[in-house]
Amino acid sequence: CSVTLNEYEYPATTTPPQIYDVMHFIAQQSKPASLNLSSLTKRVAVYTPCSQRNIRRDQNSVTDLLSLIPEIQLLAPKISESCCGAAGSYFLEYPDIAAKLGEQTLQSILATQPDMIVTNNIGCQLHLQQLLKKQRLNIPVMHPITLFSQQIT
Repeated sequence: CSVTLNEYEYPATTTPPQIYDVMHFIAQQSKPASLNLSSLTKRVAVYTPCSQRNIRRDQNSVTDLLSLIPEIQLLAPKISESCCGAAGSYFLEYPDIAAKLGEQTLQSILATQPDMIVTNNIGCQLHLQQLLKKQRLNIPVMHPITLFSQQIT
């Protein structure tokens, strides 16, 4: 996680490396003229994890990137400032509490009636996939880079 790597205390004799979140890095690049993206006529709910919202203070890089895909319909679920329940290993250590937090988040996401969900946090992705599976809902959850790369022609 880029947040953890940025908080790591390097020895005084070491120059800390520059660490970028992949979404932030890509969002800063200009779109090459030769980049062709195929259309995607899907409703895509964008779940911005709490680490992205509260620590990185970045709520736009995912939507900025995915909005380059022709015909995509990006959905912004009404999510409170709380966590989805994944929180690193929290969903493994405290599954009951994590499930309650995740259910609240998932209901907000499902209210947008998405065809798929994207999130740039693997913990959130795994947690949401597990909750969807419990409800027997077949809605794919993926990283935005995965979705974006699938549309490159």
